[in-house]
Amino acid sequence: MARLLEHDALTILADAGVQVPRWAVVATALEAAEAAVRLGGPIVLKALVPMGGRGKAGAVRSVADAGQARTVAAELLGRSVGGYPVRRLLVMERLEIIEEHFVSITFDAACRGPVLLYSRTGGVDVERYAAAPDSLVRRPIKITGGLESFEARDLALEAGMQGASIGHIGQLLPRLYRAFRQCDASLLEINPLAVVATGAVMPAAVVIDLDDQALFRHPELKDRIGDEEGPGFRPFTALERRVREIDQADPHSGAIRFVEFTDGDIAFLVTSGGASLTVLGQLIALGGRPANAFDITPGRNEEKIYQVTQALLARPALRGLIAGGNVKNFTRVDVHVRAIVRALKDTGVDVRRFPVVLRFAGPGIEEARKIADGLPGVELYEDDTSLAMAVRRLVELVKGACIT
Repeated sequence: MARLLEHDALTILADAGVQVPRWAVVATALEAAEAAVRLGGPIVLKALVPMGGRGKAGAVRSVADAGQARTVAAELLGRSVGGYPVRRLLVMERLEIIEEHFVSITFDAACRGPVLLYSRTGGVDVERYAAAPDSLVRRPIKITGGLESFEARDLALEAGMQGASIGHIGQLLPRLYRAFRQCDASLLEINPLAVVATGAVMPAAVVIDLDDQALFRHPELKDRIGDEEGPGFRPFTALERRVREIDQADPHSGAIRFVEFTDGDIAFLVTSGGASLTVLGQLIALGGRPANAFDITPGRNEEKIYQVTQALLARPALRGLIAGGNVKNFTRVDVHVRAIVRALKDTGVDVRRFPVVLRFAGPGIEEARKIADGLPGVELYEDDTSLAMAVRRLVELVKGACIT
């Protein structure tokens, strides 16, 4: 997940014509105090880390003056929030909020396009409130037509808004959608969207997740994703960064999804979406410890699979590898098997001591069988063997004893 830090998200909104609070980014307690003086009045200090729930984690703090800003900044800087080190803080003017709303733009599989979500009950516990009937207004957006101001005003009326706020929402939402489209975002979320005394609406907190596969079109945004980037719950590991480099080097072939599990010891290269997750669960249930989760979309992906397999095999303390998937219809089976066998040979893995179990079915299986036979010790199973059976076989080999 490529999540921008909040100050970069605010910059994108401001560039799209959205009114945002005044803010500054600081790296020391002294800079926080100086920023508080410049902004004047009460301010909010936020840890700049790419994760939600910062408020509940104590990483969002309100202060009254520069002295408090310096003290609180010293407490926040250097600590860890969700596994992310806090190196910088966002210093933002504190808004006088009358109501806290919620707005989000993302993609929806059901309508095959972007969808806008709006609720008048935002804030820290938005998930709980949004579950209430009629609290969340959902509006699909025509990807070819965009979002017009009159549609945004209609949505505001449907959400129960009154007075000047309706006009402000009519201006805000089309600008948010324009920002969403221009930066190829997969998610734009404001929570809370602050309604102030004048009826104006301003983002008090904003999240923008970028489409990983579109980053090649936005080098200016790619440069903003720094050391704080991660899968959403911690920073990227060195192996995850390497896999992302492999993926982004050729954005036009199969897209990779990869997460490392640092306490695992079985390399996991089973694809096919839901099947991959099912097999991952079966491996764990049998007592295996996967070293990673993996999937790749169809495409000209032999080189990517080869490089990812190489990178994964370089990880110390691995005890085996399983790869495969359901029936392949869009990528030939021999493409996957050739990539994996090449990597095994080139890394010098002794498959007589390092169990390798493959389970594939689909076009190219005859050629895949020949490729696997070229590396004695690799076990290749076909459509007469289920993925579950293949997983069980690998665990047996790794553990050195049959599982009953």
